[in-house]
Amino acid sequence: DYQGNMWLTSSKQGVMKIVQNQFTDIYEWFGLPSAVVNSTCTLKDQLFIGTDTGMGWVFPENGRTGHESRRCGGAPNPGGGMGQTERFLFYKCMTQMMKKKELEMLLEKVRPFAEPDPRLEQYPTPAVIAADIAYSAYAAGDIEGMKVLDLGCGTGMFSVAAALLGAGAVVGYDISDKALRIAEQNAADLGLDITFRQADIREVDEGADTVLMNPPFGSQNRNADRPFLEKALESAERVYSIHMANTLDFVRAFAEERGREVVSHKIYKYVIPHTFSFHTKMKQTVEIAAVVIH
Repeated sequence: DYQGNMWLTSSKQGVMKIVQNQFTDIYEWFGLPSAVVNSTCTLKDQLFIGTDTGMGWVFPENGRTGHESRRCGGAPNPGGGMGQTERFLFYKCMTQMMKKKELEMLLEKVRPFAEPDPRLEQYPTPAVIAADIAYSAYAAGDIEGMKVLDLGCGTGMFSVAAALLGAGAVVGYDISDKALRIAEQNAADLGLDITFRQADIREVDEGADTVLMNPPFGSQNRNADRPFLEKALESAERVYSIHMANTLDFVRAFAEERGREVVSHKIYKYVIPHTFSFHTKMKQTVEIAAVVIH
């Protein structure tokens, strides 16, 4: 055909397409030892290669190569490793290449509450919903390079999402020490630099560019989401927050009273599993609204 491929047809075997090898053996080309390649990405003509034994990088322009036998958060290879510039380029490259589905798969690794507290309405944020919200914020320019607060962070779902998407700094606040210990472990497992602080939401005194949060819905404690909304609007110009869909009018009015505006929202089906003794069903599906406030 016009691409130089050869097509063979057979009444017994069907159709077969023969093509020339379109791959270049980078390891042979640059004289590197062979390795199992799990992923690659390029940035500004620089190639980064993730392998079973660590990460390599190639700068075709000057033929420079290297390899770092370490996992995120692990001890560096005594023989050397990436310089600060290469490491920055690699992680920037990974955030540029990450797709929403890849983000969701990583968020599936976030551990939930070990002993959820009904008074705090500790329900997990599903990875698929967290990924969709965080990726929307990333696409809007509200994550990469920005300082992000996760108010009522729980075990760190939104904190982890923001860090994976290249936030400049991520700080998660929660009142539960147990939840924060799990959040710290979740961040460590993924090699992410996230700060977690224990505090009542009313005591938080820190500004940011963006807030991502899944506050209590107020099902057990009426109006439990109000202090979170108040603090979020006080702390950042961009707020992404989850609320019960039937409270959407309240959230709009709450924002407008403070000179802010709900510029968009999206409705999700949220399945609440049987978590607490007062739950009478194995699971219940409710509608929640993810709002974006400017």
